[in-house]
Amino acid sequence: MIKTGKSELAVIRTHVFSSDRLFLEADLYEGGCDWLILIHGKAYDKEVWKHSLILHPIVQAGWSVLAPNLRGYGASESGDSFYEKDVLGAIQFAETHKAERVVILGASMGGTAALKALAQLEQPLAGVILVSPAGHPDSFSQLTNKAKRALLLYSDDEAYADNCRLVREQLPLPLATHTWPGRLHAHQLLDDPSYGPEVTNWIVRFLASIAASSQTDDNQSYTNTQG
Repeated sequence: MIKTGKSELAVIRTHVFSSDRLFLEADLYEGGCDWLILIHGKAYDKEVWKHSLILHPIVQAGWSVLAPNLRGYGASESGDSFYEKDVLGAIQFAETHKAERVVILGASMGGTAALKALAQLEQPLAGVILVSPAGHPDSFSQLTNKAKRALLLYSDDEAYADNCRLVREQLPLPLATHTWPGRLHAHQLLDDPSYGPEVTNWIVRFLASIAASSQTDDNQSYTNTQG
């Protein structure tokens, strides 16, 4: 059981296999048929999500949450540095477990891995959330129609702000964006006492819009919106 300050969440210790068949340990918080996959940043592992501000409200909203350790982290097997293979494996795990909609949330390096994984998908995901992505695919055109909507969150003066602005300008997906003053990056922004609750609210509202939508919903309201 994970104590979140509001109540306890039951966590299931499980594992997924990357697309190149590496064993990856993972935590699963069971909810409904909509799944959120959390991809951690370079300086963290899956443990960072256990006390994150975002975990409880997302599970409370009825989402199943999968948080894998990327290759080389914790008890996950090591391999090359193509972390997008781990994201693809997590997506396959969710789909195998009858997920109706899948959303990826990637922080920093996890955001880069999420974007590179999107480029390899045959069917679009319900959504992607990028928190301070540290990189991007070689070609943004590879991402066309790979997710039904996207959310980009970052700090104005953080180390990867230029990359975040490039993603904002070039990402060929219906996109909502919000920024905060300062230099907080990725997990720091997510769990900051001052900004974290607002960041969480953006994420929860984004997920709520997906959960309420049909497969053929009109995403126009998410195109090029900024806060």
